[in-house]
Amino acid sequence: MSRLPVPRSATRAANKLAEILQESVDLLDDAELLELEGEALAEPEPSLVQQCVELAEAGAMAEDEPIRTLHHFACTGGTVISKCVAAMPNVQLLSELDPLSPMASAPGAFAPTDMSMLLKHSTRPPPKETLLELFRAQLDVAYRSTLSQGGYLVVRDHTHSHFCTGSAVPERPSVRELVAMVAPVSSLVTVRNPIDSFVSLRLNKWVKFEPATFDEYCSRYLAFLDRYEGVPIMRYEDFIQDPKREMQEACRHLQLPYFDEFASVFSVFRVSGDSGRHFAVLSSPPPRPERDHLLKEAIASSCYRRLADRLGYPVEGA
Repeated sequence: MSRLPVPRSATRAANKLAEILQESVDLLDDAELLELEGEALAEPEPSLVQQCVELAEAGAMAEDEPIRTLHHFACTGGTVISKCVAAMPNVQLLSELDPLSPMASAPGAFAPTDMSMLLKHSTRPPPKETLLELFRAQLDVAYRSTLSQGGYLVVRDHTHSHFCTGSAVPERPSVRELVAMVAPVSSLVTVRNPIDSFVSLRLNKWVKFEPATFDEYCSRYLAFLDRYEGVPIMRYEDFIQDPKREMQEACRHLQLPYFDEFASVFSVFRVSGDSGRHFAVLSSPPPRPERDHLLKEAIASSCYRRLADRLGYPVEGA
Protein backbone atom coordinates (compact mmCIF):
# COMPACT_ATOMS: atom_id res chain seq x y z
CA MET A 1 0.00 0.00 0.00
CA SER A 2 1.33 3.39 -0.95
CA ARG A 3 1.95 5.95 1.76
CA LEU A 4 2.59 9.65 1.77
CA PRO A 5 6.33 10.46 1.77
CA VAL A 6 7.93 11.36 5.08
CA PRO A 7 8.60 15.12 5.22
CA ARG A 8 12.27 16.06 4.91
CA SER A 9 12.06 18.04 8.13
CA ALA A 10 10.90 14.94 10.00
CA THR A 11 13.69 12.85 8.47
CA ARG A 12 16.30 15.45 9.46
CA ALA A 13 14.89 15.51 13.01
CA ALA A 14 15.03 11.73 13.18
CA ASN A 15 18.62 11.67 11.94
CA LYS A 16 19.63 14.31 14.50
CA LEU A 17 18.01 12.21 17.21
CA ALA A 18 19.96 9.22 15.97
CA GLU A 19 23.24 11.16 16.20
CA ILE A 20 22.53 12.23 19.77
CA LEU A 21 21.65 8.70 20.82
CA GLN A 22 24.75 7.31 19.13
CA GLU A 23 26.93 9.76 21.03
CA SER A 24 25.29 8.63 24.27
CA VAL A 25 25.98 4.99 23.43
CA ASP A 26 29.63 5.83 22.61
CA LEU A 27 30.07 7.51 26.00
CA LEU A 28 28.87 4.37 27.75
CA ASP A 29 30.95 2.11 25.59
CA ASP A 30 34.23 2.70 27.51
CA ALA A 31 32.73 1.62 30.82
CA GLU A 32 33.74 -1.76 32.16
CA LEU A 33 30.34 -1.73 33.84
CA LEU A 34 29.09 -3.95 31.08
CA GLU A 35 31.76 -6.59 31.78
CA LEU A 36 30.39 -9.59 33.65
CA GLU A 37 33.00 -11.83 35.43
CA GLY A 38 35.26 -12.53 32.50
CA GLU A 39 32.51 -12.71 29.96
CA ALA A 40 32.74 -10.66 26.82
CA LEU A 41 31.38 -7.18 26.98
CA ALA A 42 27.67 -7.12 26.41
CA GLU A 43 27.17 -5.67 22.99
CA PRO A 44 25.09 -2.49 22.80
CA GLU A 45 21.68 -3.09 21.34
CA PRO A 46 22.46 -2.61 17.63
CA SER A 47 18.86 -1.77 16.69
CA LEU A 48 18.29 0.91 19.35
CA VAL A 49 19.17 3.89 17.18
CA GLN A 50 17.46 2.49 14.12
CA GLN A 51 14.32 1.80 16.13
CA CYS A 52 14.24 5.44 17.23
CA VAL A 53 14.61 6.57 13.63
CA GLU A 54 11.82 4.27 12.49
CA LEU A 55 9.53 5.38 15.31
CA ALA A 56 10.14 9.04 14.49
CA GLU A 57 9.48 8.43 10.80
CA ALA A 58 6.36 6.40 11.56
CA GLY A 59 5.08 9.18 13.79
CA ALA A 60 5.72 11.78 11.13
CA MET A 61 3.95 9.64 8.55
CA ALA A 62 0.94 9.11 10.81
CA GLU A 63 0.71 12.86 11.42
CA ASP A 64 0.75 13.52 7.68
CA GLU A 65 -1.86 10.88 6.83
CA PRO A 66 -5.17 12.78 6.56
CA ILE A 67 -8.66 11.90 7.61
CA ARG A 68 -10.83 12.30 4.54
CA THR A 69 -14.22 14.02 4.87
CA LEU A 70 -17.26 14.07 2.58
CA HIS A 71 -19.87 16.84 2.78
CA HIS A 72 -23.26 17.11 1.06
CA PHE A 73 -26.88 18.06 1.60
CA ALA A 74 -29.55 15.38 1.92
CA CYS A 75 -31.07 14.06 -1.33
CA THR A 76 -28.09 15.12 -3.43
CA GLY A 77 -26.68 11.67 -4.24
CA GLY A 78 -24.19 11.83 -1.40
CA THR A 79 -24.98 8.33 -0.18
CA VAL A 80 -24.19 6.60 -3.46
CA ILE A 81 -21.03 8.67 -3.91
CA SER A 82 -19.94 7.80 -0.36
CA LYS A 83 -20.52 4.09 -1.07
CA CYS A 84 -18.37 4.37 -4.18
CA VAL A 85 -15.61 5.96 -2.09
CA ALA A 86 -16.04 3.11 0.41
CA ALA A 87 -15.39 0.67 -2.45
CA MET A 88 -11.86 1.99 -2.91
CA PRO A 89 -9.01 -0.15 -1.51
CA ASN A 90 -8.63 -0.20 2.29
CA VAL A 91 -11.19 2.56 2.93
CA GLN A 92 -12.89 2.67 6.33
CA LEU A 93 -16.07 4.80 6.03
CA LEU A 94 -17.82 6.36 9.02
CA SER A 95 -21.25 7.42 7.76
CA GLU A 96 -23.18 10.53 8.85
CA LEU A 97 -21.05 11.90 11.65
CA ASP A 98 -21.81 15.08 13.61
CA PRO A 99 -21.13 15.12 17.36
CA LEU A 100 -23.08 18.38 17.74
CA SER A 101 -26.15 17.25 15.82
CA PRO A 102 -29.48 18.35 17.31
CA MET A 103 -31.10 15.34 15.62
CA ALA A 104 -29.74 12.70 18.01
CA SER A 105 -32.05 10.10 19.55
CA ALA A 106 -34.57 11.31 22.10
CA PRO A 107 -33.91 11.10 25.85
CA GLY A 108 -34.53 7.63 27.20
CA ALA A 109 -33.68 5.88 23.94
CA PHE A 110 -31.78 2.61 24.31
CA ALA A 111 -28.14 3.23 23.26
CA PRO A 112 -25.80 1.03 25.34
CA THR A 113 -22.84 1.53 22.97
CA ASP A 114 -23.22 5.28 22.39
CA MET A 115 -21.33 7.05 25.19
CA SER A 116 -21.96 10.49 23.71
CA MET A 117 -25.72 10.04 23.69
CA LEU A 118 -25.69 8.51 27.16
CA LEU A 119 -23.84 11.58 28.44
CA LYS A 120 -26.18 14.00 26.65
CA HIS A 121 -29.21 12.39 28.26
CA SER A 122 -27.64 11.56 31.60
CA THR A 123 -28.93 12.83 34.94
CA ARG A 124 -26.26 15.57 34.82
CA PRO A 125 -25.63 16.46 31.15
CA PRO A 126 -22.05 17.64 30.57
CA PRO A 127 -20.99 20.89 28.83
CA LYS A 128 -20.40 20.87 25.09
CA GLU A 129 -16.64 20.91 25.68
CA THR A 130 -16.84 17.50 27.35
CA LEU A 131 -18.75 16.03 24.43
CA LEU A 132 -16.19 17.42 22.00
CA GLU A 133 -13.34 16.01 24.07
CA LEU A 134 -15.04 12.61 23.96
CA PHE A 135 -15.54 12.94 20.20
CA ARG A 136 -11.87 13.76 19.62
CA ALA A 137 -10.74 10.82 21.77
CA GLN A 138 -13.02 8.38 19.97
CA LEU A 139 -12.10 9.66 16.52
CA ASP A 140 -8.41 9.47 17.41
CA VAL A 141 -8.82 5.80 18.36
CA ALA A 142 -10.62 5.08 15.06
CA TYR A 143 -7.95 7.00 13.13
CA ARG A 144 -4.99 5.23 14.70
CA SER A 145 -6.67 1.83 14.48
CA THR A 146 -7.35 2.36 10.76
CA LEU A 147 -3.75 3.45 10.16
CA SER A 148 -2.39 0.44 12.03
CA GLN A 149 -4.30 -1.82 9.66
CA GLY A 150 -3.05 -0.01 6.58
CA GLY A 151 -6.39 1.68 5.93
CA TYR A 152 -7.71 5.12 5.05
CA LEU A 153 -10.29 6.72 7.32
CA VAL A 154 -13.14 8.55 5.56
CA VAL A 155 -15.76 10.51 7.51
CA ARG A 156 -19.10 11.27 5.90
CA ASP A 157 -20.52 14.40 7.51
CA HIS A 158 -24.21 14.69 8.44
CA THR A 159 -24.39 18.16 6.89
CA HIS A 160 -28.18 18.25 7.24
CA SER A 161 -27.82 18.52 11.04
CA HIS A 162 -25.78 21.69 10.78
CA PHE A 163 -27.31 23.60 7.88
CA CYS A 164 -30.88 22.35 7.42
CA THR A 165 -32.50 22.32 10.85
CA GLY A 166 -34.07 25.00 13.02
CA SER A 167 -34.76 28.68 12.43
CA ALA A 168 -31.16 29.61 11.56
CA VAL A 169 -27.80 28.01 10.75
CA PRO A 170 -26.08 27.77 14.15
CA GLU A 171 -22.70 29.34 14.83
CA ARG A 172 -20.68 26.30 15.75
CA PRO A 173 -17.71 24.31 14.48
CA SER A 174 -18.24 22.32 11.30
CA VAL A 175 -17.48 18.61 11.24
CA ARG A 176 -14.45 19.34 9.07
CA GLU A 177 -13.13 21.74 11.70
CA LEU A 178 -13.71 19.20 14.46
CA VAL A 179 -11.96 16.44 12.53
CA ALA A 180 -9.00 18.77 11.95
CA MET A 181 -8.42 18.77 15.73
CA VAL A 182 -7.38 15.12 15.42
CA ALA A 183 -5.48 14.95 12.11
CA PRO A 184 -4.92 16.75 8.81
CA VAL A 185 -8.05 16.79 6.67
CA SER A 186 -8.63 16.19 2.96
CA SER A 187 -12.20 17.00 1.92
CA LEU A 188 -14.70 16.80 -0.92
CA VAL A 189 -18.07 18.54 -1.31
CA THR A 190 -20.71 16.93 -3.54
CA VAL A 191 -23.76 18.76 -4.87
CA ARG A 192 -26.83 18.25 -7.03
CA ASN A 193 -29.17 20.53 -8.94
CA PRO A 194 -30.97 22.29 -6.04
CA ILE A 195 -34.39 21.97 -7.69
CA ASP A 196 -34.11 18.18 -7.83
CA SER A 197 -32.72 17.85 -4.32
CA PHE A 198 -35.37 20.11 -2.77
CA VAL A 199 -38.18 18.18 -4.48
CA SER A 200 -36.82 14.97 -2.95
CA LEU A 201 -36.38 16.68 0.41
CA ARG A 202 -40.06 17.65 0.45
CA LEU A 203 -41.24 14.21 -0.65
CA ASN A 204 -39.21 12.62 2.15
CA LYS A 205 -40.63 15.15 4.65
CA TRP A 206 -37.12 16.20 5.63
CA VAL A 207 -37.64 19.96 5.45
CA LYS A 208 -36.73 20.75 9.07
CA PHE A 209 -35.87 24.44 8.74
CA GLU A 210 -37.90 27.64 8.90
CA PRO A 211 -39.28 29.12 6.79
CA ALA A 212 -39.74 25.91 4.78
CA THR A 213 -39.30 27.57 1.40
CA PHE A 214 -37.10 26.90 -1.60
CA ASP A 215 -35.50 30.33 -1.24
CA GLU A 216 -34.52 29.53 2.37
CA TYR A 217 -33.13 26.19 1.23
CA CYS A 218 -30.96 27.93 -1.37
CA SER A 219 -29.84 30.48 1.22
CA ARG A 220 -28.67 27.67 3.50
CA TYR A 221 -26.99 25.93 0.56
CA LEU A 222 -25.02 29.11 -0.09
CA ALA A 223 -24.06 29.31 3.60
CA PHE A 224 -22.83 25.71 3.38
CA LEU A 225 -20.70 26.49 0.32
CA ASP A 226 -19.30 29.58 2.02
CA ARG A 227 -18.27 27.49 5.03
CA TYR A 228 -16.50 24.99 2.78
CA GLU A 229 -14.95 27.59 0.49
CA GLY A 230 -11.90 26.19 -1.30
CA VAL A 231 -12.92 22.54 -0.95
CA PRO A 232 -13.18 20.71 -4.33
CA ILE A 233 -16.76 20.19 -5.55
CA MET A 234 -18.21 17.24 -7.46
CA ARG A 235 -21.61 17.55 -9.14
CA TYR A 236 -23.87 14.51 -8.92
CA GLU A 237 -24.94 14.89 -12.54
CA ASP A 238 -21.30 14.80 -13.71
CA PHE A 239 -20.71 11.73 -11.57
CA ILE A 240 -23.65 9.85 -13.09
CA GLN A 241 -22.60 10.80 -16.61
CA ASP A 242 -19.02 9.54 -16.18
CA PRO A 243 -18.56 7.74 -12.83
CA LYS A 244 -15.03 6.53 -13.47
CA ARG A 245 -13.69 9.92 -14.47
CA GLU A 246 -15.30 11.64 -11.50
CA MET A 247 -14.18 9.01 -9.00
CA GLN A 248 -10.63 9.15 -10.31
CA GLU A 249 -10.70 12.90 -9.71
CA ALA A 250 -12.27 12.42 -6.27
CA CYS A 251 -9.58 9.93 -5.28
CA ARG A 252 -6.93 12.36 -6.44
CA HIS A 253 -8.38 15.11 -4.24
CA LEU A 254 -8.80 12.76 -1.28
CA GLN A 255 -5.38 11.12 -1.70
CA LEU A 256 -6.94 7.67 -1.99
CA PRO A 257 -5.96 4.69 -4.17
CA TYR A 258 -8.36 4.20 -7.08
CA PHE A 259 -10.15 0.91 -7.90
CA ASP A 260 -11.47 0.87 -11.45
CA GLU A 261 -14.18 -1.73 -10.75
CA PHE A 262 -15.84 0.20 -7.90
CA ALA A 263 -19.15 0.39 -9.82
CA SER A 264 -19.53 -3.38 -9.62
CA VAL A 265 -19.21 -3.59 -5.83
CA PHE A 266 -20.43 -0.30 -4.30
CA SER A 267 -23.98 -1.62 -3.87
CA VAL A 268 -22.92 -4.28 -1.33
CA PHE A 269 -22.20 -1.61 1.29
CA ARG A 270 -24.95 -0.70 3.74
CA VAL A 271 -24.60 2.69 5.37
CA SER A 272 -26.81 4.99 7.39
CA GLY A 273 -28.71 7.47 5.29
CA ASP A 274 -29.23 4.87 2.56
CA SER A 275 -32.85 5.92 2.20
CA GLY A 276 -32.96 6.79 -1.48
CA ARG A 277 -33.25 4.43 -4.43
CA HIS A 278 -31.55 1.09 -3.86
CA PHE A 279 -29.84 0.15 -7.08
CA ALA A 280 -26.74 -1.64 -8.27
CA VAL A 281 -26.26 0.41 -11.45
CA LEU A 282 -25.20 4.06 -11.45
CA SER A 283 -27.95 5.92 -13.28
CA SER A 284 -29.88 9.17 -12.99
CA PRO A 285 -33.43 9.01 -11.56
CA PRO A 286 -36.29 10.19 -13.79
CA PRO A 287 -37.58 13.74 -13.15
CA ARG A 288 -40.34 13.90 -10.55
CA PRO A 289 -43.70 15.47 -11.49
CA GLU A 290 -43.43 17.85 -8.53
CA ARG A 291 -40.43 19.45 -10.20
CA ASP A 292 -42.55 21.60 -12.50
CA HIS A 293 -44.47 23.06 -9.57
CA LEU A 294 -41.24 24.07 -7.85
CA LEU A 295 -40.14 26.11 -10.85
CA LYS A 296 -42.72 28.73 -9.88
CA GLU A 297 -40.91 29.23 -6.58
CA ALA A 298 -37.56 29.23 -8.34
CA ILE A 299 -38.53 32.21 -10.50
CA ALA A 300 -39.02 34.36 -7.40
CA SER A 301 -35.88 33.23 -5.57
CA SER A 302 -32.80 35.45 -5.81
CA CYS A 303 -30.85 32.94 -3.69
CA TYR A 304 -31.63 30.23 -6.24
CA ARG A 305 -30.21 32.29 -9.09
CA ARG A 306 -27.03 32.93 -7.11
CA LEU A 307 -26.74 29.27 -6.17
CA ALA A 308 -27.32 27.96 -9.69
CA ASP A 309 -24.74 30.35 -11.06
CA ARG A 310 -22.23 29.39 -8.39
CA LEU A 311 -22.60 25.65 -9.06
CA GLY A 312 -22.78 25.97 -12.85
CA TYR A 313 -26.41 24.88 -13.27
CA PRO A 314 -28.76 26.63 -15.72
CA VAL A 315 -31.28 28.95 -14.08
CA GLU A 316 -34.65 27.29 -14.64
CA GLY A 317 -38.10 28.81 -14.60
CA ALA A 318 -36.95 32.21 -15.84
